[in-house]
Amino acid sequence: MNVSMNPIGVDGAKALAEVLPESSLKCLIIGPKSTRLPVNDAEVTELNFEGQKFTPTEVTLVAKAISTMAALTSINCLMNPMIGEDGLATLVSAVKDSSVRSICGLTEGETMADFSGMGLTSFDCKIMKAEFDF
Repeated sequence: MNVSMNPIGVDGAKALAEVLPESSLKCLIIGPKSTRLPVNDAEVTELNFEGQKFTPTEVTLVAKAISTMAALTSINCLMNPMIGEDGLATLVSAVKDSSVRSICGLTEGETMADFSGMGLTSFDCKIMKAEFDF
């Protein structure tokens, strides 16, 4: 289902998100860059949303989709400053009780992360801090 480039807002995203776990959908296309969001896929282990210009609307959908991907351990949400504080709180709340261990794109067993030269912003540092907090 493609809902990208539509002004559905957080309320519309919440309504759509509620039906995701029980639906037969396998993929949503979301955001200004028509990003693929797998849904109801037990084999997905990593998602990379780096620089996709996500807002709280897209994060609302991602947060609900997390519960439909049992093997998911890593999501990269860096370089999405429009997520904002509320969107970050939504994401962190969704990953706390899931198999996700990183929202910065780190994978299990990584002992060093090199984010040099990526053009990270202060909001990216907030995402990193949030990861260390959960």
